Amino acid sequence: MIRPAATICLLRDADQLEVLMVRRRSKSSFMGGTYVFPGGGLEPGDSGPHAVSVLGGDPELLPWRAAAVRELAEEVGIWLTNDEVPPEAVDAEDPWQILARNGVSIDADSLVYFSNWVTPPQLTIRFDARFFAAEALSGSVAVADESEVFDATWITPRAALDRHDAEEWEVPIPTRAQLEVFAKHERVESVLQELRTMESVPRIEPNIGVDPAGGTTVLLPGDAGVPLDRSIEGSGH
Repeated sequence: MIRPAATICLLRDADQLEVLMVRRRSKSSFMGGTYVFPGGGLEPGDSGPHAVSVLGGDPELLPWRAAAVRELAEEVGIWLTNDEVPPEAVDAEDPWQILARNGVSIDADSLVYFSNWVTPPQLTIRFDARFFAAEALSGSVAVADESEVFDATWITPRAALDRHDAEEWEVPIPTRAQLEVFAKHERVESVLQELRTMESVPRIEPNIGVDPAGGTTVLLPGDAGVPLDRSIEGSGH
């Protein structure tokens, strides 16, 4: 089964453009120990009436945007609103009910949907993840929950890529792809302007296969190689 998921790339203007990244728990069953953007699977409440009343915006994208906002709050304690959010909302089974009851409003359309990656079919745990970009509100402080994620870090996209290249960080392919997009820009508005003007959102479905040299690798669309025809364990993503 492929589970729908949402990932949020939170951006801010510092001396240079920075993006918020976290390290997943090493023993996580999916991409353990890797540095990624906050995110996770959709929950039933993300499409419920309370989420609708809090977020508004494009109803087609609502559940994914709701999941992105919720995961950001759960993993690093940031809500994308200037309204006061009760602290119990983070750990609530349905945080949207609490937010709606307290009159909290979040501008869902401020999250720009710009990329869609699907976990390779050879893996036993699979996600269909939509990526969103958003600008951090002034004064946003990221504190990792120390359960699902650790090391909440504001970092320039280029520095994150350099850490991966130096083997200091393990950064999955979909995350690297987004960092490469951000690395072309100096300010948040430039990134969001480019993403908002995209004609369509690419859906990328990699395979795990054997490359022409005989090694096992992740095959992106257009890559030469032969996909494996069996399910395998591990992240590989």
